[in-house]
Amino acid sequence: MIRKSLFILLFAFIILSCNSKYEPNNSEIQEVFELVNQTRADIGRYALILDEKLNRAAAIRAEEISILFDHIRPNKTAYYTVSKEVEGCREPSAENIARYQKTPQAVMEAWINSQGHYNNIIASHSYIGIGVYKDSNGKLYWVQLFD
Repeated sequence: MIRKSLFILLFAFIILSCNSKYEPNNSEIQEVFELVNQTRADIGRYALILDEKLNRAAAIRAEEISILFDHIRPNKTAYYTVSKEVEGCREPSAENIARYQKTPQAVMEAWINSQGHYNNIIASHSYIGIGVYKDSNGKLYWVQLFD
């Protein structure tokens, strides 16, 4: 009986391990966060606060933009409705999305070189959430949510 239980546990572990989603290295999120605040500091803006609930919402959005690369969600609602899926999450007032950049530096460079994205980074927000998703082809999708 014990052998059978151990076999079932081992089998379940192997199955779950094979199906696990990409978990961004916290250093990726931290590096984007630091680059955002450095960009803001360069022009005399205050630092944003990294919000864990916004991070969770941004992670949902990062996976969604691998399906539909738009500020509209695959369910045809606006990006900010994602906050309803994370208990206690503040509703974001701005969103930056990007795809295929391989590093935090590359995605930040792309956002900084795009006026609309740059404006979101330097705007009068207080909080930021950052999400990264890797699809089955190894492509990365990046999201910043601001409030």
